[in-house]
Amino acid sequence: MGARNGLFFNTRVMDFFLHCSRLLFCHKQVATAVTTKASSVIPFFPVYCIGLYKIMEEKGTHETPIMHQDRIYRDMIYGNNPEYDEIGRLRPDSWELDSDTQAKTKELILKLNQDNFNTDLTAYDLFYKEFSNLSGFMVDGYVEQEVTIDELKALKY
Repeated sequence: MGARNGLFFNTRVMDFFLHCSRLLFCHKQVATAVTTKASSVIPFFPVYCIGLYKIMEEKGTHETPIMHQDRIYRDMIYGNNPEYDEIGRLRPDSWELDSDTQAKTKELILKLNQDNFNTDLTAYDLFYKEFSNLSGFMVDGYVEQEVTIDELKALKY
């Protein structure tokens, strides 16, 4: 049994026991494409993201990983807008998988080359910023200040 099938089997077993004890049920979800340190090294994934993010940004549906998790909990688990597929998984990736979004993303990706991938044609700047944010760089609201070693030594714990 593969990892995915094992996950689905185990969550169905947990659903059964939780249902029998009149508790809640397990939520299984399929998440959307997000910028992480791991996803950024998957072949072609960054190219897909810079196209997808551009289209979703234009439509007002682009989410950072934190925004995505917030929507899952606020709207789907604890809210009134859950979106489930035919086997009972939450589908917060429905915005990404929208047929119009996918068609426009594919069309955009086919236009990309080494001369235009980091221009306004794509969301390269957004992908780069989100990736940098993972390590604490390019964070909105951060103000760099000159600090001397004596000022650091004077800090009280």
